[in-house]
Amino acid sequence: KFNTQCTEFIVMAEGGGDCRFFKVGEIRPANDYDFNYFRSLISDFSDWRKSHDKNGVTVYSKEMGKASVKMVKVRAEFKDVLPGTFYDVIHDGKYRRTWDENVIEDVDICALDDNNDIGYYSMDCPVPLKNRDLVNQRSWRVTGDEYIVFNHSVAHEKYPPRKNFIRAVSYVTGFLITSNRNDGCNVSYISHSDLRAIF
Repeated sequence: KFNTQCTEFIVMAEGGGDCRFFKVGEIRPANDYDFNYFRSLISDFSDWRKSHDKNGVTVYSKEMGKASVKMVKVRAEFKDVLPGTFYDVIHDGKYRRTWDENVIEDVDICALDDNNDIGYYSMDCPVPLKNRDLVNQRSWRVTGDEYIVFNHSVAHEKYPPRKNFIRAVSYVTGFLITSNRNDGCNVSYISHSDLRAIF
């Protein structure tokens, strides 16, 4: 029943259409509007507060209205890492274990198409926090020297909430990677996520 394709699980949120970004729980292939919206999150700095700027890394945060968690944006330059190499490192789930010391499980559940899939990720959190896990739809696009990959939380019946884990929520989390024209890359990371509960 659960194979490499999961198009039977496509769920359109109420009010769905081509002119708004994903809602949590909505499963469908990402379209041009979604990628343009993600780019706008990266490029817009209105109402963002800079909290760190050192050694080529800048961190911003933004209040999200009634939401209890802030959106965070990080921009960094890697002078000796090509954009394609950076993209491959963050996009390869098997390789992730070599650099993500907190990963417990990273599973590709199924694919919607060549540029959208659903996966499960669980992470080891330091004491006294309980471990977290997520089920996300990941969407990506490569255009020339621009690489975009982002996710949002969905549900999948093969990975319901698990005992001893708190199910976190990603409203939107992702990377925009571009060439800096000098054998390196510029990386922008953005995340609006809720780890749920204090412990």
